[in-house]
Amino acid sequence: MKDKKRYNAAKKSTAFTRFSMRVLIAAYILYMAVKLVLNSASGVSSMPLWLGWVFCGVFALLGAFFFVYSLRRLKDDIQAAVEDSEDEQP
Repeated sequence: MKDKKRYNAAKKSTAFTRFSMRVLIAAYILYMAVKLVLNSASGVSSMPLWLGWVFCGVFALLGAFFFVYSLRRLKDDIQAAVEDSEDEQP
């Protein structure tokens, strides 16, 4: 028979909630990167276009790294939520 993993519901729920918040933050960082370039290109900002692209690259890297960090933390949090089933077996 297959051993099915049992999870602590509260820890698993917390893990997914934290992951959702981290993904929203990563998406907002990427949004700021795009807005920096668009505002520099349209002339709304007094920042030179080349500097807007530099900041866009930095923010895009930060957003991507934060998303990867979020995935790794989700994996670790889900592994931490596995309950020990040794006590339940006869």
